[in-house]
Amino acid sequence: MLNWLYFSVLKEFWTNFRAAALSGDYNEIKQFVKFPLQAPGTYDSDPVKKIKEEDFEEVFKDFLKQYDNGETTIFDWIKDHEMPEMLGGDDYDNNGSGRYTDIARVEGDWARFSDMVMEKDESGYWKLTTLYVSED
Repeated sequence: MLNWLYFSVLKEFWTNFRAAALSGDYNEIKQFVKFPLQAPGTYDSDPVKKIKEEDFEEVFKDFLKQYDNGETTIFDWIKDHEMPEMLGGDDYDNNGSGRYTDIARVEGDWARFSDMVMEKDESGYWKLTTLYVSED
């Protein structure tokens, strides 16, 4: 079971990351990213691309235009989710809403917000580690 302090640190990270992403200040956003950033392929057998810091701005700009669920861009998802509900394990799997797109999944030291995975590092700081970038 994840405790209140655990969620408060993750919520603080999300608030700061979200503000940076909405501002479009890529130097600010980069402080919340662990490089090289991982970008898995569409299929499990596809290689994982590693995004270097110098390539981040271009990739992230395209990523923000990508559609989260066929209706909403990632940028709009970030804008619309000031603080998404965070659930893990059975609470996530059995949330009853049938809408997983509005919920952040939190499991141990990782969390998935839309098509972004954040992980807590050895120092206890959360960082964006993975983007699920569509090939379209």
